[in-house]
Amino acid sequence: MSTFLGDLTVTQLSDRAGGSWRLWRLAEDLSYDLGGGTVIIVPAGFITDGPSIPQIFWNILPVWGSWSRAGVVHDFLCCLLAMGRPHEAAPTRYDCDRMFADAIWALRVAFLPWATLYLGVCFGRWFRVRCTMVDYNVKLSAILEARVAKTAPAAVATAVASPVGGDTALPLILADNPHTFAALNKDPARVVPAAVEAAKAQAQK
Repeated sequence: MSTFLGDLTVTQLSDRAGGSWRLWRLAEDLSYDLGGGTVIIVPAGFITDGPSIPQIFWNILPVWGSWSRAGVVHDFLCCLLAMGRPHEAAPTRYDCDRMFADAIWALRVAFLPWATLYLGVCFGRWFRVRCTMVDYNVKLSAILEARVAKTAPAAVATAVASPVGGDTALPLILADNPHTFAALNKDPARVVPAAVEAAKAQAQK
């Protein structure tokens, strides 16, 4: 059962910030637990406009509602896809949209708005609507790489103190990479050593 691990905390951007009043920046990380050890973390600093709902429908489907956290996760996953570095748990646009539907359902949204919102992102996929959030998140790669650099020393220390593939495998993976390795659930004996080597290489730069 998927679940969100915290609240959504955002700061509205002004027009002078290069966006519009519809753009918001995450003040804190937003974590979405898919279960089985896979967690999607939308980093603080990510810029979003929430669920992309046409203004004509705002009276019945406001952008910021009970489904808002799902919309932010969807923006993040689509942005990663547009950047050419998709999340392991959502390597295609279809996967991003399905995860959006699952996330809305996890937030206990009623069926009618759930179906309407999911149909909306499906139309975006069918008509190949471009992900505009990638234009406002040009620093996203830098944010993710900075996290790797920051957590690499801790990952190396963990690797040195613990046997590779031992009980600390999952924390090591989570600390080593801004994306959770979905493959860890399938073959930890192969994934963990690779993560250790990546962390050591990053620490030596």
